[in-house]
Amino acid sequence: MYRRFFYIEPYVHSNFINNRLLLYNTFTHNSLTFDISDKVVLSFVNELFMKENSRTIKVEDFDLLNSELSSFINECRNLFFGDLIECLERPLILQPLPKVNRDFRNAGLKVSWEILNIKNSLKELYIFVNNPKTQCVNEPLLNFGYKQILFPFYYSNKIDNDVIDSIPGFLANMDLAKLEKIVILGDVFTLQGFSNFIDFFKYNKIQLHFFYRDFDFKYFSKIEALKIKMLTLVFWVNNDVDHEVINYLVNHCTNFKINVQFKTIVTSEQDVSIVNENLGEYLKHYELVPFYDTTNGTFFEENVYNTKSDLLEQKLSERELFSRMFINQLNYGRLYILPNGDIYSNLNLISIGNIGNNDLIEVLKKLTLNDEEAWLKTRNMVAPCKDCIYHFVCGPITSYEYFMDKMNLCAYNPYMNRWQGVT
Repeated sequence: MYRRFFYIEPYVHSNFINNRLLLYNTFTHNSLTFDISDKVVLSFVNELFMKENSRTIKVEDFDLLNSELSSFINECRNLFFGDLIECLERPLILQPLPKVNRDFRNAGLKVSWEILNIKNSLKELYIFVNNPKTQCVNEPLLNFGYKQILFPFYYSNKIDNDVIDSIPGFLANMDLAKLEKIVILGDVFTLQGFSNFIDFFKYNKIQLHFFYRDFDFKYFSKIEALKIKMLTLVFWVNNDVDHEVINYLVNHCTNFKINVQFKTIVTSEQDVSIVNENLGEYLKHYELVPFYDTTNGTFFEENVYNTKSDLLEQKLSERELFSRMFINQLNYGRLYILPNGDIYSNLNLISIGNIGNNDLIEVLKKLTLNDEEAWLKTRNMVAPCKDCIYHFVCGPITSYEYFMDKMNLCAYNPYMNRWQGVT
């Protein structure tokens, strides 16, 4: 005897929280949201998403008499999120389950870390060098710019070359070819031994970050002498734009055939206008980087907070969605090292060790086993995101959110089910 079954397609991801349901189609990149008020529909959806039912449920004739349930099924069918079919037996529908190559949290301590090759999880290294002198006079940037946007300034009372002397030993058992990027922040050329330090990473992609006014033009000859093939200079610019310096940097990077990027820091709409007006004629490409100076909350709400369209107009693949469920894509694989040797998974959290005292494997164990560290902390672990149906389509927790101690730079209130500015 034929029976009716409704099912959700394997390529559709779902999130069902507090009587609200979000469905996201990884083929068409469409989404459907439902606020379920009817008890019959609520029971139907609850049963549909029970693990043992594999997102497949039998539908009786009387079920379709419920207008809200019938509307739910029809909307899903019209947009290819699911289907209502007749068959003899419950259909077998594959579930959207992730394929995880290695999850160190499930390995236990009995397994050799060398066999697991945990070192391969480290992909990027961000190293701050001591920067006692700078021509930047913006106090908020100098005090906490590095925590939000990796602004290349940090001052430590430690000896200047402590870090560059210790890092080769810290990475002694690391296959440097596995590192995808080395980022050195601050005026590395003021340190003794800078040449050997940079040469240590000569086969890696290297970025050198400077506040643009701090870059001495004599450094171009030093860079040429290093003969680093995969080098990029990154210059940070605030709203105090010096045309002559910018023009000189652009021309000399071109002459020396050096890859160059410009990041411009903005804290207000006025900053955006100033930067665009002053850099537009000199640079074809530059990145606007918002900075929270503790007084510009309105600017952040209007320009940084996620809106409904930001979330639901993304074209997310299934792989991208799974990745967001398991790791923080902004922090995973990154280590941050300050001039005193302290190591961080995110510069707003507490230190997880020091390169002078801790072994690399010991540090990586902490990061790959601890959900409270930035590598593994995802939206579904923090309030209020864990109560929000959009958390799996939302991007990873950012350094802005860690710094502001506000995990939802977002225009949506999950408890009121309301988007700011949307009626």
